[in-house]
Amino acid sequence: MKDETKTWLDYSKENLESSKILIKRKLFNPCLQNIQQSIEKALKAILIEQTIKYHRISRWRVMRYFCKPLTIF
Repeated sequence: MKDETKTWLDYSKENLESSKILIKRKLFNPCLQNIQQSIEKALKAILIEQTIKYHRISRWRVMRYFCKPLTIF
């Protein structure tokens, strides 16, 4: 695994852990924001690991489009 991939997966895990804490406190909006960020960062890690070029992708739909050839969706 590439170092940059691991870094983005670590960020993704942090957002996921934050969302778990927030959901327990019934803070739904920030929970959803952290889940969304977690997904984006995990998808970015996949793109990096597969050496797929991207240009500051910030929307998960666009990332999904680029990840589709990887048969993860």
